[in-house]
Amino acid sequence: MAAEGVRFDNAITQNPICTPSRVSWLSGPNPNGLPNLLGHFCSAGYASGAIGKIHCPEYWVEDSADYFREVCNT
Repeated sequence: MAAEGVRFDNAITQNPICTPSRVSWLSGPNPNGLPNLLGHFCSAGYASGAIGKIHCPEYWVEDSADYFREVCNT
């Protein structure tokens, strides 16, 4: 993917708390159902999945993933 796309060698997060950064990376603001990162992969023919501590607002990425499993350590 890095050879055909964009690769960030020196990236800085916009927020020190992980949830806003994760939401921005996965989905951006999600206005009016625009495709998120997983949706872009699916439309290009890739299978996608989101597993782990996702913490996005409900149904922002679930519907675009072929497999979705949120796991939280409490």
